[in-house]
Amino acid sequence: MTLELNLRFPTPEQVVVRLIEDDDHNESQSLPFRGPLAPPDQQDLQWYLEVYAAQYAADVDDDRAQRIADKLPGWGEALLAAVLGDDVKARRLFDRFLERRKPGRLLT
Repeated sequence: MTLELNLRFPTPEQVVVRLIEDDDHNESQSLPFRGPLAPPDQQDLQWYLEVYAAQYAADVDDDRAQRIADKLPGWGEALLAAVLGDDVKARRLFDRFLERRKPGRLLT
C-alpha cells in the first residue's frame, strides 16, 4: 500500500499538491507559491543543513545552530501555509494524508 503526498513545483512561483494512494491519484490545480523565508533565514537554513550538519566533529557554532533549530517549527508552519494557501482541495489532500496512519507514508 502506497500513500504519498507529493509537492511539485512546476515553477518557483507555483506548486501542485498531489496525493497518491495505491493506484488513486488526486491533485490540486497549480497554486501560487511564494517562499515564506527571508534571505537571511534562507542563508541560516542552508548553513544549518550543509555546514553544521556536515561538520559535527569539527569546531562549529553550536549556539548559532540552536538558534536556527529553535526557528524550524515556525518556518515549517510558514512553509505549509505558503504551499496550501486558501485552496480547499490542497488542504483536503493534506488532511487525508495526515488522517491515514499507514506505515510508510511518504512526503516528497
